[in-house]
Amino acid sequence: IMEGPFGPLMEPRFRCLLELPRTLLLPRTWASYCWVWHEWIQVSGSEFSISSSNDRCMALFAYLVHLLQRGVSGSTVSSTMSALSFWFQLFGWKDITKAFPVQQVLRGWKRVTHFPDSRRPISLQILSGILSLLPSVCSSFSGGLFVGILWCLSHWRTGFQIHVVVGWHPDGGCFFLGALRGGFVADI
Repeated sequence: IMEGPFGPLMEPRFRCLLELPRTLLLPRTWASYCWVWHEWIQVSGSEFSISSSNDRCMALFAYLVHLLQRGVSGSTVSSTMSALSFWFQLFGWKDITKAFPVQQVLRGWKRVTHFPDSRRPISLQILSGILSLLPSVCSSFSGGLFVGILWCLSHWRTGFQIHVVVGWHPDGGCFFLGALRGGFVADI
């Protein structure tokens, strides 16, 4: 049995072609898509054959039951369905994740597992408090904004790497935040 998400479904001589779509995804996305594929095969492959569209549909529902029993949130299930959709399309199969019954299950799942937003909206009082503390935190509002951006990005994802380049010149300065793709440039 071959390693990777392709398992016994692909002949070894064609596997090199499947590495090309990998370049279109971020490494973390590719890894999560592979993890979903392996889990789907493990959960549903032992019970169902996945050779026909009907079998894959039954296997998908068995996988959804497995995720429900694990207590997975609706947004996580949506991401999981995106990963399976990617693999189904890559293998040239009918994308059963877009079928009406599956979509209805996902809509109900999101409604049942909806958690209220725990973020606080910024109010004038909070903004005034931030502005009043700026002189003690740094020399300018731009510096405070920079610190705020760094704090937000550092808490955005576990393992998220930020590359910061700060440049100063007589008229001011600039900083560059490089992330996984692209970046953010701001003049100070």
